[in-house]
Amino acid sequence: MKRTSTFLLRTVGGVSFLVPVRRNRVGNDIFYLNQMGAHIWNEAENCATPDALVQKIAQHFGVERDVEAWAGIQTFVQELVDIGLLEAIPDTVAAGAGR
Repeated sequence: MKRTSTFLLRTVGGVSFLVPVRRNRVGNDIFYLNQMGAHIWNEAENCATPDALVQKIAQHFGVERDVEAWAGIQTFVQELVDIGLLEAIPDTVAAGAGR
């Protein structure tokens, strides 16, 4: 996945948030993230698809696929994609990345 370059993750006093650093389509709001949200942001570029990211995050936090928390992770990742903070890597680019 690709993170937008218009936001940066910052952590101050144990609180993580996404800060807009330039004009973007989301707006100038700051997004506060819990520990899992910050981990999702940090791991996003290590996964090609939203499903791969959800699986990696769920495994890291010990969340089983049939647990409600799995659906919560999926929903949050999809919301990040929908508002343009994360973007899936097209298959052709992802295939070349492993070389």
